[in-house]
Amino acid sequence: VTLQTKDDTFLTLASNTELLLGNIKHGPIQIELAQGRVESLVAKQKSTDLKSSYQIKTPAVTLSVRGTRFKVEHLLGNGNTQVSVEDGLVAAQLRHVCSKSVMLSVGDGAVANSTDIKVKPMLPEPSQIEVTPVTKEKFLKVSVKPLPDAALYHAQASLDESAMLVVKEVYSTSPELVFEGLDNGYYFIRLSAIDANGVEGFSDMRTVLYQP
Repeated sequence: VTLQTKDDTFLTLASNTELLLGNIKHGPIQIELAQGRVESLVAKQKSTDLKSSYQIKTPAVTLSVRGTRFKVEHLLGNGNTQVSVEDGLVAAQLRHVCSKSVMLSVGDGAVANSTDIKVKPMLPEPSQIEVTPVTKEKFLKVSVKPLPDAALYHAQASLDESAMLVVKEVYSTSPELVFEGLDNGYYFIRLSAIDANGVEGFSDMRTVLYQP
């Protein structure tokens, strides 16, 4: 599901995501993420506006931004929140411990729990992506050059170049990923790698005309 606010902030919710839309009429927008994954493309603010326009709160951390693109995932099993910042700045602050905010900039990933925020560098974007520009096979197959520190690979098929209108996504421990059940059409295929801490790295994109 993709949501768009009146100030052109976009949120893409993955399957099995549960969140509460709190304050959405007046800034800052406030969202409570109970579980699952949300990717945000937050509209840029004026340089004179020092207040955050957007907040995502998980059980572990509060994330405040002014204009950026970032991903956040919270898992109920271990209580951890994973964050990765592809653009802009994100201020991360523990919810239940009195501490200073940790500033995350481009390329910063983080793993937060109820007592600590650990900053880790994001993995680079995958290289040597192989996908047939016009695919007429039963399934759409994509492969990348293996990354040494990747524990998982992630591919998304979207309808737009900003990859906010995602229609299907797949995960694999192998650098070869297969989409099943895509409709006939033109897609933007985005690929990224995820490290052992669950932090997603930078992504790269290819386009494909799929005619099964």
